[in-house]
Amino acid sequence: METSSKKPQTAILVLLVSLASVGAVLFTPGLPGIAKHFELSTAEAQLTLSLFLIGYTLGQLPWGPLANRFGRKPSLYFGLSLSIFGALGAFITGFFSSYGLFLSFVLIAAIGASVGLKTTFTLIGDVFTQKEATKRIAYCGLSFAIAPGLAVAFGGFIISWLNWQSCFAALAVYGGILSYLSSFLPETGGELDPHALLGKKVLDGFLVELGDRRLVLCALIWGLGTATVYLFANMAPFIGIDYIGLSPETYGLWNFIPLVGLVFGCLSARALVDEVSAIKVMITGFFLFAVGIVLQLALFLSGKVVPWSLFFPMIMIYFGFSLIFVNVSGMALVNAKNKSNASSVVNFIDMGIALLACLLLTFIPTKIPASLPLFYAALALIMGPALFILVRRFKSTSDD
Repeated sequence: METSSKKPQTAILVLLVSLASVGAVLFTPGLPGIAKHFELSTAEAQLTLSLFLIGYTLGQLPWGPLANRFGRKPSLYFGLSLSIFGALGAFITGFFSSYGLFLSFVLIAAIGASVGLKTTFTLIGDVFTQKEATKRIAYCGLSFAIAPGLAVAFGGFIISWLNWQSCFAALAVYGGILSYLSSFLPETGGELDPHALLGKKVLDGFLVELGDRRLVLCALIWGLGTATVYLFANMAPFIGIDYIGLSPETYGLWNFIPLVGLVFGCLSARALVDEVSAIKVMITGFFLFAVGIVLQLALFLSGKVVPWSLFFPMIMIYFGFSLIFVNVSGMALVNAKNKSNASSVVNFIDMGIALLACLLLTFIPTKIPASLPLFYAALALIMGPALFILVRRFKSTSDD
């Protein structure tokens, strides 16, 4: 199969990469409503987000081999169609009393939506050098910053105007828009591999990428940062709406505040690409990340559980994470031999860590607001040594 010499349009990639992250948080202002509708506990209602993350995580694996076998764009179209189907199913079944049936469509929507993240990073890895990839990923990071925040705010308004079920109808519409925009993307996959879906070839391909220590370290660090975003999406609605007493609409508006950190973090990372080494930027990011966590924990433990103590420390936490994410993701993919499989493995590890963090909420009591920064502190204690190992083992190649 011949590939187009045209490079993928950054604007479309920015929208495409956010599909699953939007889907994962769009309905989160409605988690208390889901709990009431299906007569669930807080932990049981949080399974909605956890299950979405399961689909988001597991969905990273099949799209790599499928893209190698049929091409980047055909696999993208299939995933987007699956996402639309699942979202519409979740919208319809949300009006009934079967939580299990509702969750099954949520899972389908998540598996389909995961193709957006995976395909975006594959297209970037196919055609750009590390510095060029880092710049594009910085813009995609802006999408991670802006789109989910807008989704939470929009979800809050939808719930106030209509109902929480309509959030899934909105997700289906977003999938339809992306299906149209994807028609303008070039095919970057090169020669198709007719054996790409054979079990042994799939397994061997993933094992090769898992044997790349730098790739795995980068994915681990990225995943620990991603977990902070999804823990906030999972726990903050209950702190803000149930504990503090904000309405879903007001909570959605407050949720714009942390986005300041993500936006300026991504813009800063983009501006520093040609001036400062990736390692130095990531070390700075980790320092800010840790300081933000300590600040929020101190405020919560002192009894200051109010909107500003919930949202404002997240600016520094997200700013630090953005500096890490933009650099570590480009570093992970640029030297991979098989970009499609590498992006699947990296994104699987990334989302798998976020999933495990959210699943822990089912087993660990989280009604105390300080649980949120305590979870963050645990993630930072793992991220710090991982970043140290990355610096020590790969500093010379990272600075090139």
